[in-house]
Amino acid sequence: MQQHWNNIYRTKDTTQVSWYQDYPKTSLELISATGVERSRPVLDVGGGDSRFIDVLLASGYTDITVFDIASEALRKAQSRLGMHAQQIRWVVADVLHLPDDLQVDIWHDRATFHFLRRQEEIVRYKAMAAEHINPQGYLVLGTFSTFGPEQCSGLPVSRYSQQTLQEVFLPDFEPLRSFEEQHTTPFRTTQPFVWTLFKKISTRTSIDHE
Repeated sequence: MQQHWNNIYRTKDTTQVSWYQDYPKTSLELISATGVERSRPVLDVGGGDSRFIDVLLASGYTDITVFDIASEALRKAQSRLGMHAQQIRWVVADVLHLPDDLQVDIWHDRATFHFLRRQEEIVRYKAMAAEHINPQGYLVLGTFSTFGPEQCSGLPVSRYSQQTLQEVFLPDFEPLRSFEEQHTTPFRTTQPFVWTLFKKISTRTSIDHE
């Protein structure tokens, strides 16, 4: 898997891959909605060479960790950011095997979760999130909806409805907000995503469906 993604980032222009966004509006809005102070730790899961990090820095977030399985992706991001890259903690890792010392208030992922296909991987992902998100912290998750593509970058993916995505993370995470969104690729095609903002608590409250 690592070789696959390193090859993708080695051979393709990041602005010409299907997941590219000039400005990650939804991600930033959901993170801002948590009300978490910008000095608190934020993790971008599978961040790669995403412009999301640029936006976090510009918005005043000061404790940011980016991890990706592809070292080539992180190398490209570091090169693009120049001296600003020194403000980020970069980790080459598999989402299912994170550093023990990593604790965050916000866990953001719009890149990785849908590539988990086996039930044991999905259970392990939830366990990693529950372990590494601080009490009362937040999980911001964007993944392919049931109407999304069946493959991405040559790999099969899992797809979710708002309900099935929420069910994965109960009872450890409470869904606060859930909606579907169309992502427009650089090729002017669309990919349906489902987004959910979760809070790490033990009891449930109402869900805002849009």
